[in-house]
Amino acid sequence: MAKRKQDAVDFLKRKYVGDDPKRQAEYRETARQMEIGRQICLARKKAGLNQQQLAKRVGTSQSVISRLEDADYEGHTTKMLERIAKALDTTIEVTLGHTGLQVTEQPAPADPPNELLANYPAYEMTRRGWLSEWDTPEGLFDGLRAFFGSDTPTLVAQFRLAKPDSADQAALACWATKVGIEADRIDVGRFSAAGIQSGLPELVSLSQHDEGPLRAVAWLEERGLRCMFVRHLGKTYLDGGVVLADDGKPAIGLTLRYDRLDSFWFTLLHEVGHVLLHRGTLENGPILDEELGTQASEGIEQEADCFAKKAWVTEKDWIAFRNRVGDRPRLADIEGFAGHLAVAPALVAGRLRYELKKYTHYGKYLREGQVRKMIAKEHVIF
Repeated sequence: MAKRKQDAVDFLKRKYVGDDPKRQAEYRETARQMEIGRQICLARKKAGLNQQQLAKRVGTSQSVISRLEDADYEGHTTKMLERIAKALDTTIEVTLGHTGLQVTEQPAPADPPNELLANYPAYEMTRRGWLSEWDTPEGLFDGLRAFFGSDTPTLVAQFRLAKPDSADQAALACWATKVGIEADRIDVGRFSAAGIQSGLPELVSLSQHDEGPLRAVAWLEERGLRCMFVRHLGKTYLDGGVVLADDGKPAIGLTLRYDRLDSFWFTLLHEVGHVLLHRGTLENGPILDEELGTQASEGIEQEADCFAKKAWVTEKDWIAFRNRVGDRPRLADIEGFAGHLAVAPALVAGRLRYELKKYTHYGKYLREGQVRKMIAKEHVIF
């Protein structure tokens, strides 16, 4: 019976694939994806777990595990396969080639280095619930290995920072990883860069509403872009960043470090700028933004800053406004210009504060101390 089945497979392959190089490549890729899904399913069943139980161990949703086991799924990543291997208490090496998938048992990891405590914000991560409770270096090592989804807790390969010398690299790696982990728990539709780009006027117009930040997050999720809220860790000065989730879609992380409307909207639009302008670079590592509002020192940061400003006002209109009101704009000027642009006065006030260096002015528009409370109504702030 097995031989007859193989004969049928060979016949179909000869008939529909033949000697065409393009069809042969497509066939190999399809076979590879099917084999990956089969291996995940077999490993899960061998461990005696259903999809929901495995999802809980991995820190994702049942629907993600279902997609990974689907023969038609094409979004497998090494990072996710490593996390699954850890959840199943096995260490694997995955080699993807023309002959299929090879899974090889690896030796147990070496004893954890004692400097882990010095290099990673382990106590802070444990207090926040990012890591399980531990009382030995080995326990910490296991927790970090599960968190990062690999045998040795290492930093994310490359970081692009506005001020790369001022942040703690290990803490940045942990923050970016947490954003990715939480993004994987949320299902969104197809990512549409064109839909976001063409809809920017609609997005910024949401700032006029009392719960504009909540509406903005929902608007982005409808277009396949997740927005996560993860507080910055000690020794970092992060305002936000963009990471690549396991399904290949970009995800925005916001720290809400400054609890004001102007800061929320500028940071959100800055990160949307990275998504639209620089998402092709995310395969090399996340883009993390420190102390937005200071002078950007790198090309892509300057581009994202420019995007965030032009998303709601053209440079020509802004210059005309500044020339008209001078260095002492009245509240009526701010409200009138914001109404003309169909945006919240907070956007105008925030930019004026920065350019005029009058950081105590126009506070009535910024709702300081209220943005986090608003976000917490519908979203977890990790």
